[in-house]
Amino acid sequence: MGSKVGMTRKLMKFSREIRAWRESVPYTQREAARVLDVPLRTYEGWESGRSAPRMLAQVAVLGRIMNLTRHYGIGIKCELSEQ
Repeated sequence: MGSKVGMTRKLMKFSREIRAWRESVPYTQREAARVLDVPLRTYEGWESGRSAPRMLAQVAVLGRIMNLTRHYGIGIKCELSEQ
């Protein structure tokens, strides 16, 4: 049961940080979803703490955009082409 509590805390931390990133840019949720190439409903779930990215590519993009790699210990090197 302790691991579930830990996961909930990490999810809420992620939720707070992704919202802080979005507001600092500033983007609407729709704009943030478009930048991250995810459906709006998916992004809303991340920001509300109902869900988190499941795909490695999404985590890599988020890590690069939000500089979350140091917070979550993710060692991903990702090169994105300019669009």
